Amino acid sequence: MSNSRRCARVNAILPVEVLTAIIVDQLVDDADFAAVPHGYLADTALSVSQVCQLWRNISLSPGGKRLWTHAPLRHKAVCVDAFMTRSHPLPVFLKIEAIMRDEGEQPTFSLLPAVEKALQHSARVDTMILSFNIEDYTFSDELTSQFYTKYEHMTQLLDHYSFPALEYLSWTAWTNQSEGHRLSENVFRMEVPGSLRRLFLNNIIFTSPSSLLGAPLTSLVLDHSGSWSGIDDFLTTLLNMLSLETLVIMSDGLHSSFRTAGHVTQHQYRSISLPRLARLALYESLTNLPLLFAYIRAPITCRIDMDVILENGRSETDHYWGHWNLMELSLRAHFDSTSYDRLVVSGAGDDDDRFMICASSPTLPTLDLKFHTHYPKFNRQDMRLLRTLRNLLTLPFLSRVSTIIVQDIRVLSPDLYDPIDPYDGRPISNPFSAVREVTATRCALDGLLSALVLNPDRPLLPVLQSIRMRQVSFCKSDSHIVEPMFTALLAATVTREYMGSVQALKAIEFRDCGITQEAIDTLAKAVNPEVFWDGRHVFPTTLGAMRYDHFNSNYITEHDGILWQIIDEAKSPY
Repeated sequence: MSNSRRCARVNAILPVEVLTAIIVDQLVDDADFAAVPHGYLADTALSVSQVCQLWRNISLSPGGKRLWTHAPLRHKAVCVDAFMTRSHPLPVFLKIEAIMRDEGEQPTFSLLPAVEKALQHSARVDTMILSFNIEDYTFSDELTSQFYTKYEHMTQLLDHYSFPALEYLSWTAWTNQSEGHRLSENVFRMEVPGSLRRLFLNNIIFTSPSSLLGAPLTSLVLDHSGSWSGIDDFLTTLLNMLSLETLVIMSDGLHSSFRTAGHVTQHQYRSISLPRLARLALYESLTNLPLLFAYIRAPITCRIDMDVILENGRSETDHYWGHWNLMELSLRAHFDSTSYDRLVVSGAGDDDDRFMICASSPTLPTLDLKFHTHYPKFNRQDMRLLRTLRNLLTLPFLSRVSTIIVQDIRVLSPDLYDPIDPYDGRPISNPFSAVREVTATRCALDGLLSALVLNPDRPLLPVLQSIRMRQVSFCKSDSHIVEPMFTALLAATVTREYMGSVQALKAIEFRDCGITQEAIDTLAKAVNPEVFWDGRHVFPTTLGAMRYDHFNSNYITEHDGILWQIIDEAKSPY
């Protein structure tokens, strides 16, 4: 293959960022990278002439601007000076970094003289990534101290320069010396970067209003960052962010974005209007998250992902129902008269430590609402976790669905839907009166079988027509032995056919279940609905391996939400 053809081929396959890393950064990190006889460029891939040709082709391509705007901060100051001269007047991309981790990797850092030289051109900087990760205990104290010194000098330099053209800023700081990087009050000379649109902060603390938050942001992602004195102050900050399209607040057990929690006094419910907000992701405590959502007024077209965490605090447990009542009130106000068509509800089986709701519709953006708590005794007392979930499902915008998928949680149990809640006297409506299709996974089937036949005068699933079962064991490997679950299914299906208050079932389907052909034939002969089977008999050991795990599942994608997608996007300037 000719040099030109090979060059063009590599150019087509590899993105600019990868090629830049190969050609530039690796040469700095490893002196032998291009040297004979061990050189990657010399022996394995590209000759020097090919590199030059490749560099030229990329630089003249539509994406070549990245090569000429990414300042080489791992090089000497004279290189940066030459780069700035030759790239003038293009905007500049600065990546200032100091990374030392215990992963067998060599420390990575920008050279301080190079950073100082680059900051002299701060007026041209439109993209900046500040990445500091000093978490390693295995390097020598001397090297660690040197790294901290460089880190401190680099961050202090930012107090002396303004960035009027800055459009994107990502600032991450993880160190062993503090709970987070405390942002200087003088950062960027206390000048608001008027062009800043996208801001990502990771482990950054500021105790007073920062000039960064005065910019006309379209995206604000706070990943373990903030430390406002209270929610009041944060809402006041949001008041001036009318252009905001994406908002993320994430705290998952580390320091919170708010130093104190409590009721807001300066603002009215739904008074913080964000008319352009398209994505809202909140990952906060049961004390803070309902308050945040109650005061933010987002358009109905906003995609919402909320993850509520029950922390070990007396305030959250003592006022548990008060927090959830506020959440219900806010959800009602946001969705008003709209409603969803399809609902996925998941749990963790008998662990009773979480539930997840994913509501979707062709006319509404998907809603994800999750609740995590690791206190089973508290959850099970008075059926607290299941009653919380039930109360949410009875909200009007969720109680008109025609399709529901229930995964490993007993929310279909008829005991939850007595006309009056025996624990608090609350009247309970039926959230499944319009459901025509049900999928039940694992322990969810227990409640479904009871719901099929109990209370014929007020049936829980009056118009149900189709049942799908997944990951349930009905038969032993011997085709002549059936589990009690199969007998219960057969009895419930036959009994329902004689109930005049419900519609007749039309279809029963088995997927990924422990069932045999003989059992399928027996059921098909005994009932009127059509019986469908995927032809698989899944053994108990396999069913155990398939158990739903919220954090690592190959079987369920409905609860992915948008939080991590937004964070991944926020880390990239492109």
